Amino acid sequence: MANLRLDRSVRCLLLLVGAAICFALVGTRAPASSPFDGVYSGDQTTTRGGAGSVICPNGPTTSITVSDGRFTAVYNSQNHIGVNLEIAADGSFSGTQRYGGGGGTMARVNGRITGNVLEADITGNTCAYHLSLKKQT
Repeated sequence: MANLRLDRSVRCLLLLVGAAICFALVGTRAPASSPFDGVYSGDQTTTRGGAGSVICPNGPTTSITVSDGRFTAVYNSQNHIGVNLEIAADGSFSGTQRYGGGGGTMARVNGRITGNVLEADITGNTCAYHLSLKKQT
C-alpha cells in the first residue's frame, strides 16, 4: 500500500512539473504577428483648430508603428494624449481616450488600413487631424 501511495505522489508531482513547464512555455512564446504590422509614414493634416498653431500643431509627416496588430494614435504629444488601438481583421480600428482634469474631454480615432495605406481621423475637443500614411517596405 505504501508503494501505491508513493507512486501516486510521484505521478502527481510529475503532473504538476509538466503543467508548470507547459505554462512557462506558453508565457514565453513569441507574440502573434498581424498582416498589418509595420511602420506607416506620411502626412498628418490639421482639419480643425488652426493649421500649424501651437494648440493644434500640424506635422508635415508622421509615423506610426503597428506591432501585433496594435498601435497608439497620438492626439496631443505635448500633453501625452494618445489612443491605444487594436486593428480588426478587416483593417478597421476605432477607440477613445478621456483626458483633461474632469475627464469629460475625449480624443477619438476612427480609421482603416486598406492594402498598404492607413487612413484615420483623430478628433478631440480642440483639434482634429487626418492621417494618410503608407506602409514602408
